[in-house]
Amino acid sequence: RAQPRREWPVSVHQRKRGQAAFTHHPLTRGPPVGVTSLEDVPAEIEAQFRAAEKGVLDYVRVRLTFQIHNVDAVLGHKRAMLTAAVKAYDPLLRSQHPVAVAAARFRQGSLHQDFAEELGRARPPEAFLPAVAAPIRARIHQESGTHLRLAAEAYRQAMAVGDVTAERWRREAATLEA
Repeated sequence: RAQPRREWPVSVHQRKRGQAAFTHHPLTRGPPVGVTSLEDVPAEIEAQFRAAEKGVLDYVRVRLTFQIHNVDAVLGHKRAMLTAAVKAYDPLLRSQHPVAVAAARFRQGSLHQDFAEELGRARPPEAFLPAVAAPIRARIHQESGTHLRLAAEAYRQAMAVGDVTAERWRREAATLEA
């Protein structure tokens, strides 16, 4: 089941520079981030899930907006936020509760997919000479492919959870992995 894309507001600063609204958000994949709860899990597991969901929201707030002097710094910061958000789901993987494991793998896949897509849309600053921009584009493209593979693997792992309580997450993963 495809979910509609949400249109996120454009800041005044973005509007002055002629940038379009940010139309993709990981909240559009799967059960809504920050408001979804896990069924039939102990309160401790639910608390870990909620904490991990906050990590997703923190990750989303960081945008890949390059200027001539900060390409590596912006990429590094976004990558660090991605790593922190993905690792926040690791305690759920160790919990052995099928719904928690499936939800964690799904969210990890969604995070990697989001990063890959954001990298795919990223462009080096126009002020860069072509000889400087080309290797940056190639590096970004290569990293995007890596994260798409990581997303597909995480979705496959979510689909592999065999418990009936994980059905919601398996269905969502199957939709995105295909």
